[in-house]
Amino acid sequence: MTADDYLKAILEREAVPRDPGLLPAALVDCVGAICRDWAGPDFLEIVPAGSFEKGTANLSGRQIDFLAVLAPDTARPLEEAYAALWQRFEALGLRPERRNVSIGIRVSGRLVDVIPARREARDSDAHMLFLPRAGKTVTTMPALHAGGIGASGLTDEIRLMKLWRDQRGLPFPSFYLELSVLAALDGQGRAGLAENVWAVLVYLERSFLSRAVLDPANANNIVSDMLAQSEKSQIAASARRSLADAAWQEIVA
Repeated sequence: MTADDYLKAILEREAVPRDPGLLPAALVDCVGAICRDWAGPDFLEIVPAGSFEKGTANLSGRQIDFLAVLAPDTARPLEEAYAALWQRFEALGLRPERRNVSIGIRVSGRLVDVIPARREARDSDAHMLFLPRAGKTVTTMPALHAGGIGASGLTDEIRLMKLWRDQRGLPFPSFYLELSVLAALDGQGRAGLAENVWAVLVYLERSFLSRAVLDPANANNIVSDMLAQSEKSQIAASARRSLADAAWQEIVA
């Protein structure tokens, strides 16, 4: 078995269907009902988003992301809305987990991320998100992220790097990871899967610490600021160790 064959077998094992029509109706209804109750008259919609929408989700990771959208004229600050949704999930026994822009829960045995957002205007794709770690809101365009990353031709490499991250317990936010893979392979000819993943590891070891990564939807959002330098050093050191491994089975499984 070649290295590419080995990695493709992992991707097949971890495949998550992208068709929103295949999402269990009970799951969509459950999350939707909770979010409608949370938002009240400010509720606009709930839509698939994040890794699911981009095609970069893995079966063993966060499988489904939902964007819970509040109306543009919502008076409640987004920070308070985020806290209220977290409290609602906790009261329902869903064991919420604060993540980078989302709240992680488990519903019907599935790992789900719910991203509270406020649309800037009813005819706009721009949304405001709350970053709990930084304690601030940012404006971005999740639909643009999904289209750009989903059409990059690098979703397989991204999925493998997410598995690499998860299997090492690294503090590497998914959006930052996705943009880092695109940066690592920017301008390079399309090589084999193993060669591309290797190039990403080299990038993480050599260039990641000093590379500023910006949100393609809003250059004022410095995505690389999501991590402290010590956390970036942890990722670079892990990449260095992986590059020293003799077999792909030791790099990602």
